[in-house]
Amino acid sequence: MMEQNQKESELWSNRKKIELIREEEKVIVLLNGQEYMMWDGADKSTPKVAIVEIHELGLAKKEEIASAFDINIKTVYNYITAFKLKGISGLIEE
Repeated sequence: MMEQNQKESELWSNRKKIELIREEEKVIVLLNGQEYMMWDGADKSTPKVAIVEIHELGLAKKEEIASAFDINIKTVYNYITAFKLKGISGLIEE
């Protein structure tokens, strides 16, 4: 039993705080292994909203967000700035 608990603990400790899973036509964000958000894979605006929301709620560091979303950290800063300047409309693609 103790060995099983150790294996489970190792699995959780190796898990990233934030992960993106791309399945067929959808994207799922996991935070600490729990489903947090999901959107259509073709959607270009919702990932930006997710990035800003995760940052604003203090759920992950900018570096962790950039890594999980496979984007440059400058892009994370740009989305945060756009949101602060224009609100949600700063993140929505025309």
